[in-house]
Amino acid sequence: MAVIKDLEELSTDIDTARVGFFNEYKFGYLGEVNAYHKTSYPLMVLTPPMSVFTNPYKNDEEFSLRFYLYKPVEIVRDDDGGQTLMQINTTMLERSFDALQSQFVSTMDVLLKNNEHKYIMNGSWNIERVSDEHNDKLVGLVIDIKLQKFSHCLPLSN
Repeated sequence: MAVIKDLEELSTDIDTARVGFFNEYKFGYLGEVNAYHKTSYPLMVLTPPMSVFTNPYKNDEEFSLRFYLYKPVEIVRDDDGGQTLMQINTTMLERSFDALQSQFVSTMDVLLKNNEHKYIMNGSWNIERVSDEHNDKLVGLVIDIKLQKFSHCLPLSN
């Protein structure tokens, strides 16, 4: 079984898997989303995860990963020149959420297929749909997943 030794490799594998589905990937804290300049959407942000070693003598670690997936809100001008948010239209909002979720599912599928000896999806996914986020008025998904990876283990003492 392959062993990954650090968070950087997990992040690199996710960045590789998202190609073709998300234009940009960032690892870091959510407050940095407004600081990114010239961001190409859709954007995937992975915040630093929590992890658990249920048994430090086995080589598996469970990560609690939180992804933030964003795309801009479509803005059009109404008849009097004011801004109208297209995302208020139920169909457009549903399509935006569905597109982001589909892109995420495809990314996870590629991650698991390309790294079948490193990662195992563990448990359910929690998905929250958000809108009007950050300075760029983004719509998005917040997705929490559990991912088990094969990691370091402590040697058994004699």
